[in-house]
Amino acid sequence: MDKDEVYSKENVAKRLKWLRENTGLTQGKFAKSIGVSNTQYNNWETGRQRLSLEGALSINRVYGTTLDFLFLARRGDLPPELIKDLSNS
Repeated sequence: MDKDEVYSKENVAKRLKWLRENTGLTQGKFAKSIGVSNTQYNNWETGRQRLSLEGALSINRVYGTTLDFLFLARRGDLPPELIKDLSNS
C-alpha cells in the first residue's frame, strides 16, 4: 500500500471511526470530548474533510493515539490496550 493510500481521507476516516467506536461514544460525545463541533467531527469521520492537525493533536491528547496511527496507520507507539483492541477488530 503506498503512502498516499494510507493517508487518504477515507482511510483516516476509518481509523477515526474505529477509535470512536472503541471508546463506546456517539459522534456527538466524541466530538465534545476533543473540543470540536459534531458537524466537524462527522465530516472527518465520513471522509468529507481531511482531519486537521489541530484535531489530530486533540485526539492524541485525549485518547493516547499518535499522529502516525491517525494519518499513517502505524501502531508502534500506541498504548498497549489500543494495540490489543486493534488486533481483536
